[in-house]
Amino acid sequence: MPGPDFPSGGFIVGRAGIQQAYRTGRGALTLRARVRIEEHKKGDKVSIVITEIPYQVNKARLIEKIAELAQEKVVEGSPTCATSPTARACASSSS
Repeated sequence: MPGPDFPSGGFIVGRAGIQQAYRTGRGALTLRARVRIEEHKKGDKVSIVITEIPYQVNKARLIEKIAELAQEKVVEGSPTCATSPTARACASSSS
């Protein structure tokens, strides 16, 4: 079933919101970022690279939240944040 296309990417979780929108004209969607896991050449570190963020997610606030999670030791390692056309948000390295 085709759903909406968002300019910044991400993906829709589940189909219930889309089906409800088609039936009633209203629906709630849950969006998630698209990520990939990269292992460094030496094999000592792993990075989580965020390639697409959901529509209307503030990139600066996302980077702040990742830094907070690293400080609280929820995410191990030190986050390295950079923006580029291929990696639009943040990478967190852990050993």
